[in-house]
Amino acid sequence: MCRIFCLAWVLIVFTCSPALADKPQKRKKKKSRSTTTSKVEKDTELGRLVELNSDQLFGGVAKVKDGKVEITYNKSGQLKSGFTGGVLDAESDIIIGANRSFIMQGGDIYPGFAAIGLKDGLWVSKFPLKGATQLEFGFRIPNLVTQESNFKAIINWNPKKKSGFATNFFNKISRISRGKEKGSRLTPIKQYQRTASYWFPRKNDPVPIKFGIDDKGCAVALNGKELVRVGKFKDLGGHVAFMYSKIGFTLHDLVVRGDLDTKWAKKEIKRLRKAGELVEKAPDPPTEDAAEESDENAKVAKADEAKGEEDEIDSNADDEADDDSKGKKKKKKKKRRKKS
Repeated sequence: MCRIFCLAWVLIVFTCSPALADKPQKRKKKKSRSTTTSKVEKDTELGRLVELNSDQLFGGVAKVKDGKVEITYNKSGQLKSGFTGGVLDAESDIIIGANRSFIMQGGDIYPGFAAIGLKDGLWVSKFPLKGATQLEFGFRIPNLVTQESNFKAIINWNPKKKSGFATNFFNKISRISRGKEKGSRLTPIKQYQRTASYWFPRKNDPVPIKFGIDDKGCAVALNGKELVRVGKFKDLGGHVAFMYSKIGFTLHDLVVRGDLDTKWAKKEIKRLRKAGELVEKAPDPPTEDAAEESDENAKVAKADEAKGEEDEIDSNADDEADDDSKGKKKKKKKKRRKKS
């Protein structure tokens, strides 16, 4: 009887002990919809701020959607603001004479003109992209192109390692590492296998170029025709660059697309906010009166500029007339001296 009582007591203690009893399983907290919505809202807000401050972040006009960014450069000064390396544009001091005439059309800057390159250079974007980089632009060159001339459009450029993927004159794609070509693929189309001096059109309208990464790999197309493609590779993202030597050219309507580097974008937005330079609200659209006044001011400025040129011409003509009259007077004096 005593044994039975003891066993019953042990059973009661074991069952009721909180330390020995089965621990209730913790229920996994379901992520609330508000958390997901919050992330979407944050991404949307980041995209909005990137667009409002695109001139400070990229130099060009940016559009952000679904984590991707598209930057357009179609005005003089934009590329110079968004890239390092001494980009030349319409306002550069050395763009005079024949160089100036090359960027002009009918007395105005060539439509969509973004930049001009002369001799040698390397332009690198101040911003990185996370991946899936694609470039579109118009490309023009004058007559002077030799076998030593080079023009490379580069994506996934790592400035420190000097690595990336490049197309040299659009008929070849190569992998660059430590500044040197490590492997390449030439176009299979015989017409384009020789140097660009044999087949690239010159002194025409800008030739449309596409170069970048898609679902199948990396490809380059000229005038809508794909010239060469390489298969898939590890897309590390990086900067955009243009490298050239012994050549003169112009870029038009450059469009850069790719995955937005959100880490970089957040850091830059924070920097602008700290400096008090962040634009957080879109400017109000101009009223009809303001738009009319702006147009009128533009007309007056253009008229003043034309008048200034006329005055300069008149002044030069007056100076020439004065020089002629002075010359005639000197001749008359000489004749009088001879007679005397």
